[in-house]
Amino acid sequence: MERRTPRRPVKRSFVTLTRLEARQIIESTNGKLFGVTFAKKNGDIRDMACRIGVAKGVKGTSERDRRLEDLQHGVMTVYDFNADFKQNNEKGGFRRINMSALKRIQFAGTEYIVER
Repeated sequence: MERRTPRRPVKRSFVTLTRLEARQIIESTNGKLFGVTFAKKNGDIRDMACRIGVAKGVKGTSERDRRLEDLQHGVMTVYDFNADFKQNNEKGGFRRINMSALKRIQFAGTEYIVER
C-alpha cells in the first residue's frame, strides 16, 4: 500500500487596507482575475470572481468616461464571471462594486480585509 504524505495547508496572508488602498489594489490587477465580497444595497452579501478592463459587449462609452463616472459615484465597474444572462444563457456580465460597502478582496494568494 502506497503511503501518502499529508497535504500542507495553503498559507494565506491577510492584509488590512483602507478604501483608497483597496481601489488601488483592484486597479493594479491589470485585468487578472480577483475575488471581492461586498454588501449590496439591499443588505445581501455578494461574492464575485471578476476582473477589470473587459471590453466585450461595451457600446457607446469610453473607458475614460466610465472611470470618471465611477469615481464620482464611489463605485467601480467590473466584469463578473458568475453573472448569468437569462436571455441566451451566457455567463458573465458587468457589475458595479460600491466601494463604501467593500469588505474583502482576494488577489494573488493574498486576502485583503477592507476597513470601515
